[in-house]
Formats: sequence, C-alpha cells, structure tokens
Amino acid sequence: MSKKEEGILVTAESGLDENCGFFGLSALQLMENAGAALASEVKARFGAVGGAAGVKKRVTIIAGKGNNGGDGFVAARHLQGDGHGLRHEFEVRVILLGRSRDLRTEEARRNFRILKESGCEVVEITDSSELSGGLNAEVVVDAIFGTGVRGRVREPEATAIDLVNSAKADAGAFVVSVDVPSGLDAETGVVGSGEPEKAVRADLTVTFHRAKKGLLKSGVKEWVGELVVAGIGIPEGLERLAGPGDLRQVLEGGGRGKRRPSSHKGENGRVL
Repeated sequence: MSKKEEGILVTAESGLDENCGFFGLSALQLMENAGAALASEVKARFGAVGGAAGVKKRVTIIAGKGNNGGDGFVAARHLQGDGHGLRHEFEVRVILLGRSRDLRTEEARRNFRILKESGCEVVEITDSSELSGGLNAEVVVDAIFGTGVRGRVREPEATAIDLVNSAKADAGAFVVSVDVPSGLDAETGVVGSGEPEKAVRADLTVTFHRAKKGLLKSGVKEWVGELVVAGIGIPEGLERLAGPGDLRQVLEGGGRGKRRPSSHKGENGRVL
C-alpha cells in the first residue's frame, strides 16, 4: 500500500508542516496553495456549466477562526475573480464564525484582510442566533474546523453545522468540506464524542497532500462524501528529510507533547 493510500496521522502532518517551514515552504504559501486547490475543485464542478447566461452561482463559505477558515478566505478570493478584471461565475459570501480580531493565526488574518479589500461580502457573527434562516446558496463550503478538533462541538459552530446540513437536506445545496468535515475526528473517523450526529455531511471533501487516516475509515462516507486529495506543493522528500518536525512527531507520538485542539494545517509549522 502506498503512502497516499494508507493516509497520514494528524501528528505526522503537524511535523511535516514544521519541516516545510524549516526548508523554506511557509505556512502562508501552504494556505494559498490549499485555498487555490479548493477553488479549482469548485470551478471544475460548477464554473460556467449549465444555467442561464450571466446568472452567477451562489457560494457561501462558512469559516472558523483557524487556518481552516483561512483556506476558505483564499478560496473565496479565487472564486470571485482572477485579479485581471475577469469575474468568475460565482456570487461569493463568507460567514466568519467570530470576529476578525480573534482569528488565531497571522496567515488567516492576512488573507482575511486581503479578502475584505477585494470587496467580497463578509459577515462576522458571534452568536448562534445570528445564523437564523437559510444559506440561500447552490454551493456551501464548510471551512469551520480542521484536523485538530475533537470532542463536543460548541456554539456558534454547532448551529453552523446544523445550518450546513439543512442547506443540503432541505435546499439541495452541494456541500464541500475543507480538509475534513467539521466535527469528524481526522485521526479516528469518529463523529463528535458526546454528540454523535454533530458533524457536516459533505458531498465532497477536499483534503490536502495526503488523506488523513480518519477519512479512510469504514463507515465515514456518509460524512466525507467524495474524497479528493489535492496537492499543495509539498515535496515528497520532506516526509523523509530530518527537520524540527521530526522531533515533534517523536514527542507527540510518545504522549509528551500535545497539539492544541483548535489547531489546523500549517499552524504548527513555525521556525523561530
């Protein structure tokens, strides 16, 4: 079985992120590549295919405050236009679950600022009551949680997950999850301990570099949907080269280190 087929542990991915930083591939570049890859998948399925001429397809991206949300900001920018005066066939709206001042990483903050300057519609919410009503979109992108979240889902994220699932079940929206369906444990494939139904039911999950092991477990297809593994420019050799991330893998694998529950791809790849 190849590495791609067997999947990757979250702790191993964290170490790989740190190796990337050590060898010059920044977390900001990884986020740009991930968001662009996500946008490409949406364009391939919905861009300028069918529908009346001049009618834009509505895309709503629900973003959390970590790097998963940052991937969503990049994707929104790529979907709304190409930077050369051309507009794509999408009407993009971003719902941020929180305030922009509370974004957890510099990469997410930077891409949020760029997105706001681009003129994209962005709504910041802090209370689940602000999520009343439907999403009114043909495509809904789940960029709420990434690979580091486990356990009970809290508000307003819990209501946001319900809203995404309702958009799919009641309005026929196509749901795309970023890296992992929010609420699904990327390591084990278990859905929301203590609240077994609290996870996004995606039609498509776009994960990056290699599939996380939890996405390959039996019984998760109803949450994951179609699984696409998108390359984001990480050379295969970085999984073999020694760097600071290798020490992290040893420590975390032995239980001596602990990744923050709110962490996401790229967030642990710092070289000081």
